[in-house]
Amino acid sequence: MYNKDIAVTEALSWQHQATYSMQLDLRDGVEVDGTTYFNCASFIYYVLAKAGAWHNTYLQREHNIGTLQYDLLKAGWVEVDSQHVSKGDVFIWGDDYGISDGAHTGLFVNNGKKIIHSSWYTAGQHNEAVTMTNYASYWELANKPEYHFFKAM
Repeated sequence: MYNKDIAVTEALSWQHQATYSMQLDLRDGVEVDGTTYFNCASFIYYVLAKAGAWHNTYLQREHNIGTLQYDLLKAGWVEVDSQHVSKGDVFIWGDDYGISDGAHTGLFVNNGKKIIHSSWYTAGQHNEAVTMTNYASYWELANKPEYHFFKAM
C-alpha cells in the first residue's frame, strides 16, 4: 500500500545525490563509479516503488512518462483536478499524458506548491538532478504544458 510520507522522504533524500540521464542504461537509479542516475520518470517509478505503490519489477520492464498514467491507474490511483492535489501526489506534463516531447513528471511535497523531481534543466550536472522546486514557477518555465494530477486511493 502506498505511503505518501515514505515517498516524499525517499524523494527528498535524493537531493544532491543523483545525476540526470536519458541514456537507457543510466536512468533507473543505476550506480556507475559512485554516481546514481535518474531521468524524471525513472525517479518517480523508483520513489513510488520504495513507497509501496507497486512492486520493484516495474523497473525491470520498459517504463517512461508515456507508461506512467497507465501504471498509476492500474495501481488504483485516480486523476484529480488541481484543487485536490496534496502531498505525495504525482503530476504528469505533456500532450497525451506525457507521450509527447517535453513531457515531465514529479511528486508533490505539499499541497500543490512544491515538487520534487529529477530535472532535465540540470543538464547532467553531477549529483544535481533531484531538486525541490515551486510547482507554478517550474510549470511556467516549461511553457505551461498540458498537466494531469494523480492521487493514490
